[in-house]
Amino acid sequence: MRQGDTGCTDPPGAALSPHGSHLVQLDDGSWRYLVVNHGGREAVEIFALETAENNEPSLQWQGCLFPAGNTVMNDVVGLRNGDVIYTRMYHPDDLLGKLRALLGFESGDVWRWSRATGTRLLPGTGGSLTNGIEISADERFIFINQYMDKEIQKYDLAAQEVVGRAPVANADNSAWAPGGELWVASQSLEAASYLACTGDPAVTCGTAFDIVALDPETMESRVIFQHQGPPMGAATVAIPHRGKVYIGSFLGDRLLVVPMSEFTLS
Repeated sequence: MRQGDTGCTDPPGAALSPHGSHLVQLDDGSWRYLVVNHGGREAVEIFALETAENNEPSLQWQGCLFPAGNTVMNDVVGLRNGDVIYTRMYHPDDLLGKLRALLGFESGDVWRWSRATGTRLLPGTGGSLTNGIEISADERFIFINQYMDKEIQKYDLAAQEVVGRAPVANADNSAWAPGGELWVASQSLEAASYLACTGDPAVTCGTAFDIVALDPETMESRVIFQHQGPPMGAATVAIPHRGKVYIGSFLGDRLLVVPMSEFTLS
């Protein structure tokens, strides 16, 4: 069954350039994988996660949804009822839009899509270089990383307002840890280092980073891991799994794998 916007009729093909993603189980028990795509079109691609007879997982494209106009997206989360929430980093049609964002001016926000109502802005979500997003298990709150504002916002979806804030410098993307904390990759944004790294995206960047653990109830945070230099820096996300933590970057060609024992978890 085709999902998303009715105007999205063709899969992205080889042009697919993925960014943020989210796996969600829908009310009917099926699994949906959402992927922000910048390749060929700006869209959230919708895939069904299926399991073949040999128990190997596979993705089947189901459709896509298009963001509001003048949008470069970053991250996405899905709800069990099929709704989709995504972040807008900045307005690409503004010649200095990305520069304004890096200088700390408001550039982004958060949007919600549903089949019934289409795409609408969530009020009170404006920020500077709005980045990663996560959603609580009960789907009551989303956690918004406002990168250049140096804070994470806890947003009540029913009340449509920010109900908590945590100061975290340059918060990129987040992931839930087994103990219920939100793990956030926080980068050191030094202009000289950033410009040197982004000059060639294929080169591994040694920019310093922290992994921050955030209590979603109290919004208190603490650094649980720090790193700078080889073999990889500029972390964007940290995913714990079976005693190891997998850390990604927006630059270079490698993934950092760290034993969980190297993290300060208490």
